[in-house]
Amino acid sequence: MADAGAEKYVREIIDNGEFTFENEHYQVIQNSKPSSEKKTDFYVLARKIKDNTEREFKISYKKPDFSFVENKVKPHRIPYIYGENWSEILKVQIKPIQHRFNVEPVIDFIKETIKIGWRYEIEQLDAPKTGGRNLSTIIQQNISSQVLWGDGCADKMRDALVDGKKITNSGIPDFILIKDPESIKTIQDVFDDLHDIRKYAKKHWKMRAGFIAQNNRWERQTKTWKTEGFSRSFPVWVKWDVVKQKLRGRRVYDKPLEKCAGDIIENLYNCLEEMGIPHDSRFRFEMLRGRVCDDTVIRQ
Repeated sequence: MADAGAEKYVREIIDNGEFTFENEHYQVIQNSKPSSEKKTDFYVLARKIKDNTEREFKISYKKPDFSFVENKVKPHRIPYIYGENWSEILKVQIKPIQHRFNVEPVIDFIKETIKIGWRYEIEQLDAPKTGGRNLSTIIQQNISSQVLWGDGCADKMRDALVDGKKITNSGIPDFILIKDPESIKTIQDVFDDLHDIRKYAKKHWKMRAGFIAQNNRWERQTKTWKTEGFSRSFPVWVKWDVVKQKLRGRRVYDKPLEKCAGDIIENLYNCLEEMGIPHDSRFRFEMLRGRVCDDTVIRQ
């Protein structure tokens, strides 16, 4: 079950149910997903059966095979994770593995892809799915509070909209649920396995920066280019230029998150036009054969 499907499934289980938590019996009166960027997946408002008092349950949900705790990090978000010196921190992370980026092909004639950059993801180091990743580095700072529950985040992320109403701290979860959706049959299955997210962070604070390649991929059948989102920013990206009517791609390491996919694709297309190569439906990958600079790493 995909992550989005799992979350929807669990939310339906929670709907309008009764459960016991810390020896108190509750009735769900609201079960929603806060809007915008937030760390809370389930915002549950419940009424205690005994005295009708209300309690919020703000839950971050992850399947047992998770690894990422912060996805596709963008420039507006990263200062809240690392502080004002975030750019220098990213450069320090990148430098020890720069040689690995250098040998990555940026033009692949076999898969018919052109690399535009590597996006930035943060993984929990001891998470079940955090396996070997060639382009990764251990994060030296303890950023667990920032990435697990959004400590110090932007106001919009902290005070998210819930069913159209802004609720203070609704985007900051107090609990984490790590459970296979197939093991959740009743609402009690959810609340029996809630963990205090701050206590969880004390044991699972080590994180890893992962650099995930994004390509501009040529689709032969449709004769179009495809990529995974034009707004994604890259800590390491490819600058394209034309040298003696040949295409050259150079990795940029000292300007993290200053360019997004759309910028780089525009730069690439401008270079192709300068070389007299169309980038529309008339394009063929063979048009680049013999027209790539020697210092540009290719696979063929």
